[in-house]
Amino acid sequence: MANSSYKTGTDAINNQLDQMIRLIKAVDPEGVITGEGAMTKDLIGVADVDFKNVNVWSILAVLAIIAISFKSISIPVLLVASIEAAIAINMGIPYFTGTELPFIANIVIGTIQLGATVDYSILMTTRYHEERAFGRTPKEAAQQSLEHYSQSILTSGLTFFAATVGVAAISKMELLKSICLLISRGALISMAVILVVLPAALMLCDWIIRHTTLKWMVPESANAKKSERVICHEKSLRIASAALALTLAASCAVPAFAAGSSSFSKDETVYAVMNGDGSLKEHHRQRAPVQRRRPVLRDRQVHPDRHPEHREQRRVHPERRRAGVEHR
Repeated sequence: MANSSYKTGTDAINNQLDQMIRLIKAVDPEGVITGEGAMTKDLIGVADVDFKNVNVWSILAVLAIIAISFKSISIPVLLVASIEAAIAINMGIPYFTGTELPFIANIVIGTIQLGATVDYSILMTTRYHEERAFGRTPKEAAQQSLEHYSQSILTSGLTFFAATVGVAAISKMELLKSICLLISRGALISMAVILVVLPAALMLCDWIIRHTTLKWMVPESANAKKSERVICHEKSLRIASAALALTLAASCAVPAFAAGSSSFSKDETVYAVMNGDGSLKEHHRQRAPVQRRRPVLRDRQVHPDRHPEHREQRRVHPERRRAGVEHR
């Protein structure tokens, strides 16, 4: 049994374990060392191998997805390189500040930061592609991309930062605190790289992108024809929607008019009294009262005084004529 005063996972105890392993192997080739320090050293060795494998396969998978989406060879390299540069900056800061990181930090940051922030670069490149396809210059396309998508990238990056920096500030576990601090800082670094470096890289590499991407630049005449087809298609859709709406409105209104002009009416009402078990106790019918319509007189009735013959028969008394009073 051997005791060490060095902390677990440090370079000092790892060097000490290497010396002890050499001494043990010289005496017994099958001898091993156990304990916290030895187990941590083995985990670090396994994590280094896993980091290399995971990092390579994750980068290849992202490259393949972007290459299939954009039908390009240069765009995947450019986008992944920008994110890997942000990851390198994030992992380099602890070296200059003298901060010790957990042995699994490389695996976690290399996968999470790449997968969570590569969509920023995809969003920016998609807008740049659309602007270039409509005939804008590389500078104008980069400006339009920043104007339209910078707010979305800022919102997403700041949300990612706020969700992880709180855990780093509150947690008392050193492992969780270090990883969350790296993730939150990586979100800010990736956001800055996409907003500042990527548009300039797209402008500088526009010639390479144009010659290594399938259908990157579309002529303006083709865009005009495409826009005309889109406009005609939208108009036809609007006309079809209006016709469908009118048809539905007419189909809903016809039953209402038919019910209003129907000559049928309810003749009787049946009232029933049910028992508790659902059987019929009694019932009776009540016929609706018959509404008789008043006859409509087609001939116009004329007041007797307004008839021409009666007007001629009016007489005025001679004595009242002087007073100006008429006698009918």
